[in-house]
Order: sequence, then structure tokens, then C-alpha cells
Amino acid sequence: MTNIVDIAIPPDAGAITFGVACPASPQALSGIVWRYTTTQQPDGKCGEITPATPSVPLGSPGTIAGRYFVLEGAVLKLGSDGPIPYQVIVSLRGSNGTAFHQEVPQDGGVGTVDKESSPFQYSFHAV
Repeated sequence: MTNIVDIAIPPDAGAITFGVACPASPQALSGIVWRYTTTQQPDGKCGEITPATPSVPLGSPGTIAGRYFVLEGAVLKLGSDGPIPYQVIVSLRGSNGTAFHQEVPQDGGVGTVDKESSPFQYSFHAV
């Protein structure tokens, strides 16, 4: 895991979802969200990000407290001509749908898609 971001999880947030968007680009996103224990040991897959499913459930604040999460994603090349700029935005939302954290991933969150899909990664620690 690189560039791990500590994110304070509101205790009253309810069910937490992790989402990804690329609002200023026509490109689609995909990826896998992995869960790790409090000691950064692998603990399984949370879910998959697809163009049809841009978010995955993580659990309640008590369930995810202290855990680490990693999104291994890609901005997909969809047959567009020339380089297409993109900016990925990741977000954490509570059960009311309001984002309590939004950020552009440091690792590949901004760039261009040209001849192939562009990878990005986002790692965070729920505190």
C-alpha cells in the first residue's frame, strides 16, 4: 500500500459506501476494492467497481474502524480518438448519501487515456 490516507469516519454515518467517479470525462471506470486488517494483512475483496456499479458497501463505522482499504482501478479506454483527459474522484458516503470525504487519488488520479486504459490506485485507513 502506498500513499495511505487516514480518513475519520463519523460514528453516526450509518452504512458506509466507497464510490468512484470521473465527472468531467466521458471515460468509464473499473476496479476492485480490497479490505485489509488493522495490521495491514489481506482480508478479502469488498467489491468491484464497474461502469454500472460505481460504488461498493464497506460496512458500519464500528465494522470498518481501524481497517485499511485499497482500490486498484483503471480509467477505461472506450474507443475514443486521441488523448482524453480525466480526473478521478473517490468518495466515502454515509447512509444519508452525503459524502463526508472526497479526494483525487495521488497515484494516477489525473491523466489522459490514449491508446490503453490508465491505472490508478487509492489506499485509505478508516480511523
